[in-house]
Amino acid sequence: MDLATLGATQLARMIAAGEITSTEVIDACIARIDAVDENVQAWAFLDRDFAREQAAKLDALRATGAP
Repeated sequence: MDLATLGATQLARMIAAGEITSTEVIDACIARIDAVDENVQAWAFLDRDFAREQAAKLDALRATGAP
């Protein structure tokens, strides 16, 4: 399943159910951006490291039992 093609509501449900992590979603989205942005040119700037750091923080928070 390509996480980058799913909607935010479905992704949120899957994260809440523990089926996927925020990091997996970010990695899928970054991979999609890298695959198509040369033609689309939708991003003037994308801080991949910051996005991954934020996802890791959310995964760590989620691991404590927080929503």
